[in-house]
Order: sequence, then structure tokens, then C-alpha cells
Amino acid sequence: MPEILVTVTPDRPIIQLKVIRNETPIRLLKVGVPGGEPGPVGPQGIQGPQGQTGTGGDLTYVHYQSQASDTWLVIHNLGKRPAVTVEDSGGNEVFGDVSFDVTDPTNKLTISFTAAFGGTAFLN
Repeated sequence: MPEILVTVTPDRPIIQLKVIRNETPIRLLKVGVPGGEPGPVGPQGIQGPQGQTGTGGDLTYVHYQSQASDTWLVIHNLGKRPAVTVEDSGGNEVFGDVSFDVTDPTNKLTISFTAAFGGTAFLN
């Protein structure tokens, strides 16, 4: 029956696997270990072109629904169709159906729920 010896050297990032049959090595496998010392850093590449100046971040809006309702009308005036996250008054995330206004889809939306409650809608 073959004997398998595994050697891990602490000073070098290599695992050595040696299979021995009848006191004769029949297979030797060396595998590098991730996390060893990194190799030398190569030369710096060519600098790419300057990108466009940003707008300072994405626009956001927070809607507070103090009156319990199963339909929330949100007029946000963000000029886009935002992503919407809703929390009830206890801070629990709630899922509803978001519909963008037909006449002004980038500034108004409606969120419909299966039950009436108050909470907060976060738009970005």
C-alpha cells in the first residue's frame, strides 16, 4: 500500500506531496500556497486619459408617510425613475408595488401595499 507524506514548509510557501510505495518515491507534487511573499512589482503602465468630472453624487429623496395608508403618493422631483426602499414605522423593510406616474414618470410615483401603515420611503 502506498504511503503519502505531506510536508508544509513554514519558511517557503510550498506544500510538497510525496507518494511512496515499497520505500521508493513514485510521485512528487509541489504546490504553491496562496498568501506567501508577493513577487516583485513590475513597472508602472501608461497613465490613461482623464475621466469626466462627476456631478457630486446621486440624487436622493426621503418620503415620510405619517398617515397610515395602503397607497403612498410620492412627489420627489428627482428627474429620474429612482430605486425605492420602504420601511414601516418600526424600521422593518416592507415590499410594495412601485408605479411611475404616466404623465410625469421621472418626478412622481405611487407605492401600493396590501395593508395600510405609515413609514418611510427612501429613493435614490
